[in-house]
Formats: sequence, structure tokens, C-alpha cells
Amino acid sequence: MPHTSPPAPDAPPRLLVSDHVAGRVSLLDLPDGTETVLGGASPLVVVRHREPGELLVHRHRELMRSAPSCPPAVPLRRIPLPDDDGHGDAHDPLTGRLFAAAGSGVHRIRRDGDDLTPETPLPWSADGRSGGRGYYLRLDPVRRMLWSCVRGGPGAPGQWPDWSNDAWWHHLDTGETGRLDLGPGLVFRLAVTARHIAFPRVHPDGDELILLTAPPAAGSRPEVGARLPLPAMSGAPRRGGTPWDGVQRRAVAASPGGNLVAVSRGGHGEVHVFDADKAALLSTLTVPTSLDDGGHLALVTPGDGAHADPVGR
Repeated sequence: MPHTSPPAPDAPPRLLVSDHVAGRVSLLDLPDGTETVLGGASPLVVVRHREPGELLVHRHRELMRSAPSCPPAVPLRRIPLPDDDGHGDAHDPLTGRLFAAAGSGVHRIRRDGDDLTPETPLPWSADGRSGGRGYYLRLDPVRRMLWSCVRGGPGAPGQWPDWSNDAWWHHLDTGETGRLDLGPGLVFRLAVTARHIAFPRVHPDGDELILLTAPPAAGSRPEVGARLPLPAMSGAPRRGGTPWDGVQRRAVAASPGGNLVAVSRGGHGEVHVFDADKAALLSTLTVPTSLDDGGHLALVTPGDGAHADPVGR
């Protein structure tokens, strides 16, 4: 295999755009401006099952020795979870803790040598706000925080415009947890920049990109710094219909070492690039496919430390 030199430290950030419907991947230069591997001398691979809710623990070296054709792999250990609705995982390599989002809270598992020890779950309730649950969990290596979006409100998918959405965060080192209202509609994915957390929000009254200021200083609390309008999607979900099936979506990406945020416009083949520090739209990129379902985005800045979030996505 030919050797590939690492990018120069001053190389521009790059945006990887994947259209899984059209089967095409694009790599774009930008203008300047759920399995988990627990490392160590004997790495462990942890696979979360949704139903029944459990964690399956395997030794990485044993999986690598497996024969071709995907023979059954017997786990080293099974750890039952109280929920059958797990959705979202994160891993903190500094402490060896694994986090799994579920209806009752965020389950925590700590590595002790070759064993895993369950700890007390983190609740979704915080700052006097309760109800709902998070479906997506993300490690923030800049501020050493966990982030999610807690969704509440009516259970019927057709009432998605009335769903409530709270940014949920937890400081890994101080143990402080908080919630912050983002507004109604559909909020799912988020992205981490050097100084902001980005949440796209979809709603019949208008879509927007919400930027939370997130200072790294101890004791500081996130705040809404900007709400930037996003161009409408012609195939966006409608009132009374499901927000998942047969509609367009948005993907979001950012780099923890930079200030740029990319948001796709599903069905239009466009990616909007924002400067989070200036709360301004920099450019709109056009890709060769329509980006149905929003596509998938990855924004990489050389030396940004994004490898500190090691969960497979």
C-alpha cells in the first residue's frame, strides 16, 4: 500500500459529502475562515443491542482472528440494560467510560482492567426541565462534555411540529448537567466546533441553524448565540405527516478545531457553509447529486483533535 503523507498543518479544512441514495461521495476543499472500541493493552469492542437492551463485550484480538464468512462471535460478557430503546453512544477515552442513551437516561459503564462496571445513569432532567429523552449522543473533546437533544411532547409522528427540543449537556469532569430550550419541531443531529455547538432545526414555519456558545472555562454555561435561517427544502416534512419517511432531511458537520459549520439541503444538492464565530453564511456549495435524505457530511480540519471522539458513526 503506498504511503500517504499527513496533511500540512496549514492545509484548508475539507468537507466529505456522501449521497447514500445516489451512491456518490464528494470531497470538497473549504475556504479558510454504533460500535465502540475501548483501548488499552487488550482492547475491548462493545456492541449495543437495542432489543433486548444489552451491551455485548468482545476482545478485539479475538474478533480479528475470526475466520471469513462472518462466523458467530461469542461475547466475553453480556451487560443487560433496563431499556429496550437505546439510541446513541459515546466513549470518553480519558476515563474509559462508555455512555449509552436510552429512555430512562444515559447509562454509564466504566472499564476496570479487563472488566466493565456499570455506574449510576445520568438523568435527562436538569435545570428544572424534565420529560423527553435524547436519541443522539456526542462527545465534545474541546470542553470535555457530552451533548444530546432531548425530545418531548406528543408521541404521534404526525405531530412532530409540536415536539419540544432541549439541548442537553453534561460536563465529564465536574459532573454538572444542564438543559436549554431550542424550540419546537425536529432537531436530531448536532455538530461540535471550537467555540460553538450547532443544531439544525426543521419546522413548517421555517428552518434554522442554532449556534450555542460553549466557552471551555470551568463553570461557564452554554447559551443560544445565534439563530440563522436556512433555505426551505421543497420535500420537507409537512404537518400531519411523518418527519422520517419519504421526506427530505438535513445533515450537519463541523470540526472541533475550527469555526465552520456545514448544513445540507436535502433534495437540492446544496451544502451551506457558515462561520460560527461570525454567525454568518460564507458560501453555498453545489454537489453533483441531489443529497436525498440530506446525505452524510464530515468536516475535517488538520490537527483538530477529532480523533478524541472514537465512536464509530
